Amino acid sequence: MFYISVEIMIVTIILAAIIKPQAVISTLSIIPYIAAGIVLLILVSFAIIEHSFFKTSLRDDKKEPFIV
Repeated sequence: MFYISVEIMIVTIILAAIIKPQAVISTLSIIPYIAAGIVLLILVSFAIIEHSFFKTSLRDDKKEPFIV
């Protein structure tokens, strides 16, 4: 789901560049802030995934085996 939202953002920027190039040119001045936000979002996402995986792996060791 995360990758789909990033792809939607990229497609939206490309469509905006085609439809109204002046708006994209003025947006280029804030690209470093957008890039920093994307990097921060990716780092937080991976940290949450790692934390939840680590937490569930500790919890799973104490459970009884799953019988089908």
